[in-house]
Amino acid sequence: PAGSLPDSIRFCENNPGTVQATNSVFTHINWDNGENTNQHNIHQPGYSTVTIVNGLCLVNDSIWVTIDSLPEVNLPDSIVLCEGQDSSLTYLPKVGENMLWSTGSNAPTQAIGQNGPLSIHINRGTCSADDTTLISIVKQPTRNLTPDQRICETDSIRLAEVDVPGYTYSWNTGEQGPFIWANATGYYAVSIANGKCVTLDSIF
Repeated sequence: PAGSLPDSIRFCENNPGTVQATNSVFTHINWDNGENTNQHNIHQPGYSTVTIVNGLCLVNDSIWVTIDSLPEVNLPDSIVLCEGQDSSLTYLPKVGENMLWSTGSNAPTQAIGQNGPLSIHINRGTCSADDTTLISIVKQPTRNLTPDQRICETDSIRLAEVDVPGYTYSWNTGEQGPFIWANATGYYAVSIANGKCVTLDSIF
């Protein structure tokens, strides 16, 4: 009998390799793990050997097995940023790995610049892995106070921001809400928040 194993085989851990012991007519096959089928699924790295018997003839054959491990990549599911906020994602490739961001960059650190999915593809030998982060960029609240004002001492003036549902307005007078009445000289400021971004508006 004649063995038909290649010298070596390489595959990813999530896709076991299969080899055929012989192309010849045989009476008995015995692999080193006890299997006796011609087609052999390989699950362990290192040498795998087979004994092929045809009548009084016997032959031993072997193959060197390399099993690549899957890359481990774990990007966050999502990132929410305030407009103008600098942020980035970083993946440090291990030895033997190649990487590519969906932006076309293969640098370890990728700046975040726009809404939408940001993906990475990692390749290690015969294995590969992908991961994606959904980027959401929240706009800054709009400021709406008029320029500095002058009024008569007996008057008052309404200082108001655009009332946007879900926004909170905190004035330096301690008042809350999209507007206040001012009747004294001074500096008036309001902090406008939309859950992620905060904008300061002021008037004197």
